[in-house]
Amino acid sequence: MILNNCLILNEYNNIKINFKNYLKLCDSIIIKNCNNVNIKINSPINKIVFINCKNVNLLSNKLISGMDIDYCKNCRINLKVPIYINIFKSNLILNTNHQIKNNTKIIQQYSNVKFNII
Repeated sequence: MILNNCLILNEYNNIKINFKNYLKLCDSIIIKNCNNVNIKINSPINKIVFINCKNVNLLSNKLISGMDIDYCKNCRINLKVPIYINIFKSNLILNTNHQIKNNTKIIQQYSNVKFNII
């Protein structure tokens, strides 16, 4: 469902999505209640939100506003630019380098965050 520059994916399982360069700076994505999701985003977007998801893998070159991760298990994010991440009651693995790690802002509550330096 697309609503005012917001794409909502709800209750999808075992999906792979490559948005290529189709999204715009004003677009946001909300992913809810999904399992085994692989997402690739090549264009800058406003924000991405994960709610109650399991086994998420995100590769994104550009996120502007940031990312929210709530009630998720086994999220793996490949960071190529520093962003703002708000994480609540979730498990997250961030794959990145030292410079991006040091410039990424993370607000975590009741969550586990692990960095893999690549």
